Amino acid sequence: MLDSPAEVAVKSISQIANEHGTNSSTVTRLAQRLGFLGFSDYQQIFRDYVREGASFYSTQVRNFLESSTTRSNSADSILQQVVHEEWGNVIATLDQFDKRKFKNVVSLILKANRISILGLRSVFTLAFYFEYYFKLISGNIRILGSSGYTLAEDLAHLGEGDLLLAISIKPYTKNTIIACQEAKRQGAELVTITDSYSSPIAIETKNTLIVSSKGPYFFTPLVSLVIYMEALLSELVKSLGDKAIDKLKRTEELFERMNIETEG
Repeated sequence: MLDSPAEVAVKSISQIANEHGTNSSTVTRLAQRLGFLGFSDYQQIFRDYVREGASFYSTQVRNFLESSTTRSNSADSILQQVVHEEWGNVIATLDQFDKRKFKNVVSLILKANRISILGLRSVFTLAFYFEYYFKLISGNIRILGSSGYTLAEDLAHLGEGDLLLAISIKPYTKNTIIACQEAKRQGAELVTITDSYSSPIAIETKNTLIVSSKGPYFFTPLVSLVIYMEALLSELVKSLGDKAIDKLKRTEELFERMNIETEG
């Protein structure tokens, strides 16, 4: 049902039960075990989810514009609002920080044969950011689904001993969810960064890092995600130690020969 929320939203309880080889009373008991009065109560969650997903961006903009009417329209007040919202996300992310899971994720990344990172649509920039800097200290990473959108071909290379690091924030991208499922099916380790333990990519693995990414905007607030990436990179470079320095020196020599960077 979690994999196909749109179907749950429109089908009858008997249809859902038949398709899953069970009966209506079992589906009703499931809903009650989850704290709902019955199936119709439970089904409303899926209907709300589908309705929200179909108009996520326009609804966010409408809410933002309505909330802005009670505030000053000056540029400084908009900046203050965004800073306030993002600071709240940073604090919420820190409150949810799980040191044990964080350390375990770092360990999984370090011992993986090959690391793939996936962030589609609005979080692609984060995937690129992490891949760029981790490649400077290790080189053992590649970004999936980039130029030419060859996601299926990229996933075909995953196997045992490999690791997929997937990023997805509400509204979740279906292809990212499918990629996580395929990575597991092919025997790869899965690490996810998302905004809730009920996220469809979080339920695929116990190796999930949670960030807060809330705000009344049509865009995805990214500050807390960037900070998490910086923390991961910092912990990884500490763990790699001299290996990271050696790799960086080789890259810096190439930068110098090609005159890549300038001070002014």
